[in-house]
Amino acid sequence: MSLFHVGTSGWSYEGWKGFFYPEDLRSKDFLDFYCQHFDCVELNSSFYRLPTAETVNKWKHQTPNDFLFCTKLSRYITHVKKLHDVEESLRNFLKRFKNLKPKMGPILVQLPPQVKFTNPNVEDFFKLLRRYRSFEFAIETRHKSWISDEALEFLEQKEMTFVIADWKNGYPTRETVTSDTVYLRFHGKDYGTKYTNRELSQYAKKTKNWLAQGKEVWAFFNNDAYGYAVENAQTFKKIVLSN
Repeated sequence: MSLFHVGTSGWSYEGWKGFFYPEDLRSKDFLDFYCQHFDCVELNSSFYRLPTAETVNKWKHQTPNDFLFCTKLSRYITHVKKLHDVEESLRNFLKRFKNLKPKMGPILVQLPPQVKFTNPNVEDFFKLLRRYRSFEFAIETRHKSWISDEALEFLEQKEMTFVIADWKNGYPTRETVTSDTVYLRFHGKDYGTKYTNRELSQYAKKTKNWLAQGKEVWAFFNNDAYGYAVENAQTFKKIVLSN
């Protein structure tokens, strides 16, 4: 299996008709069409609501054997509970995706700006994650305390992947690798700007270096407006795989 995976943050965008999906394509056929162009997807919908078991099974059987999902952890755990007393919620979330496990990449844990590295719930949450060693997790942070040397060393000790997020004029981030996995998220500016080929080439060069080091690299484009995510993801994939 390839160590390089690229896709978009979600696929069910009606606004992509004409840009990516054919105008006459039914929404229920979007995923089938998407799988013809990408080998993975970041599942944003799981952040807002837990899908039914039937839906998860449908995704599993509807996609090719080598297609992969990076599910996004429930916002109830990260944004509502802010990592406090979430054992039952985490167990229910992972149980729901158990049948999808052979097709799962890292689970994206997106922390809100209010959750600092010094938050007293952080240590307990990471201990909880260690109970589920069959799952891999990647942490996207939004407070400056997480890009300190201390915080990044903490993640490295926990063998936890730090998400390298490209925010144009957004939250603080840092380009660093804390595990054998590199997880890139391209947000653009307000999710509505397109990356230039020059910008993508710069990241492609870094990606090739990470791959040469034996790292597994995931790259997702979240600038979904006007189909920019699809265009940028396809271009990025082409550049990385070129000689």
